This record gives sequence, C-alpha cells and structure tokens, in this order.
Amino acid sequence: MNKLAKDQLVQCLIDLAARFDELGDKNTQAILLVVAGTIKEGSQEFLAMWMAEYAKVRIAMIQNKLEDDEDDDL
Repeated sequence: MNKLAKDQLVQCLIDLAARFDELGDKNTQAILLVVAGTIKEGSQEFLAMWMAEYAKVRIAMIQNKLEDDEDDDL
C-alpha cells in the first residue's frame, strides 16, 4: 500500500472513530483508533497476533459458558 493510500485509510478510520464517539460507542471508537495507529506505524502483524490470542480466549469463554448453561439445564 502506498503512503497516500495508507494516510487516507488512517484518516478515514479516525473520522469514523469520531462518529462513533458522537454516538456514544466508546468501544468501537477505541478499536478504530487502535487499528488506525497500527496501520500508521506499520505493526499490522503484531496486532494480528494479539487479535488471534484474544479470539482464542473469547472462544474458550464462550465454550465454558455454553457448557455451564448445559449443566444448568440438567
């Protein structure tokens, strides 16, 4: 991706984050700003690694909740 395209994408994400701030959605705003910063500094691989770890944890949490719900039904 060339520098102009990267800068435009980063600005788009920042503008979108500002819109989510106006709507009161701080979680989405924070995610968009993290992605914008990651793109700007060129550390997409590092963010992808952390996102993969987060996904594993969330999947485990969901599976545990489903198992707990099944046990409650018995």
